[in-house]
Amino acid sequence: MCSEEFKLPKRDFFDDMDWINENRVKLRSEYQGRWIAVSNKKVLATSKKIDEVEEQVALKTKKQIDQIPIVYIEDPHCIYMERKKR
Repeated sequence: MCSEEFKLPKRDFFDDMDWINENRVKLRSEYQGRWIAVSNKKVLATSKKIDEVEEQVALKTKKQIDQIPIVYIEDPHCIYMERKKR
């Protein structure tokens, strides 16, 4: 049995994810190469470091961090590769 309880995000989490997907082109032009947090269909926080975004979210809202979508806005000119450990 799992020791952690899993909570499904609330409906507004999914609404914000839909908004991110619908506005990805605009978001890419403004936030490419950065992490963003979105709440109520607005960018709440942004940084190149995810931990800084989480800190900003904690200061700006009473919502739990797992109730706010935090996504990385890719740079379409970059190639992301996984390095294998030797």
